[in-house]
Parts: sequence; structure tokens; C-alpha cells
Amino acid sequence: MTRSDAPYLSDAKENGMVAIRFIDKQGNPTTDYIEGMPVVDVQIHINPDLSNLSPDDTVPFNPVRAVALVDTGANHSLVDDSFVVGHTPLYTVPGVNVGVIVAGDIFRALIAIPGSPRLANHLIGAQPLVAKGAPFNMLLGRSIISDYTLIYDTRNRDFRLEP
Repeated sequence: MTRSDAPYLSDAKENGMVAIRFIDKQGNPTTDYIEGMPVVDVQIHINPDLSNLSPDDTVPFNPVRAVALVDTGANHSLVDDSFVVGHTPLYTVPGVNVGVIVAGDIFRALIAIPGSPRLANHLIGAQPLVAKGAPFNMLLGRSIISDYTLIYDTRNRDFRLEP
């Protein structure tokens, strides 16, 4: 099977590369990289207790699965507010209306993208993504994407993140 025949357009699991696949507005797989939304599977742990860790300790990672939109236009990353139920935010960002979501509660999160060797420790916001009709429950903005090299090669139908 060639890359152009693959259902998710890229088969980049080797060498820590993460394949980006595309979904339509209902969350169904599509090969349409123009109208489709680029997503990756993510594992996320909200508000891990990192306070008493020594350098030799294992990081506590009890993740839940998310489908994350790869959004190069977003500065920061968000999770659906259902992921943070029962968690106390670190702080709240006041609302500023500039045509995008910039207000809300901020949480610490450990984030792993299956296929990548990285476990990232980031601050993320929480918003009602699914309630507003999104077919994904996380948004990966440049705060996380910048840890990777983004390959978006339409000619060869090669879409991936490289550590």
C-alpha cells in the first residue's frame, strides 16, 4: 500500500513519527485534506501531582484518550471542559473578545501523543468544544505543536508530526 492509498494518508509510526489523519464535521475518517480536519490521538492527564517528585521518580501518568485537532492557527491548547470536571484550575484567564476563545480556566496537563517518545508538561485551557459541535475533544495549538516538526506534504499525501 502506498501513502496515497492509505486511509489516513500517512503511515508514519516508525521512528517516533505520528501520523496525522483527517476527519469530517461528523468525526468520520476522510481523505479530504482540504475540507477535512487534521487530528491525532492524544493521551492526557489533567492536574498530575508533580509536587514531591525527585529526578529519579516515575512521573504519574494516568491518561484518558482524546482526539486532538492539529491547529497551527491557535497559540495555545485546549481540552473539552468534560475532561476537567472535578479538577481545580490553576487560575482563570479573564475574557477578551478578539473573535476567538481566550477566556477560561487553566490547568496543568501531561500530554502524550502515541507513537512519539515525548511526554509533555503543559498549561492548557478548557472550553466546551464538544457542546459547541466540534468532532474533537482537544485542540493542539502551537504551544504543543512547536515541540514537533509538522510535515504537511499534500503532493505526496504525507501528513505527520516528527519529534
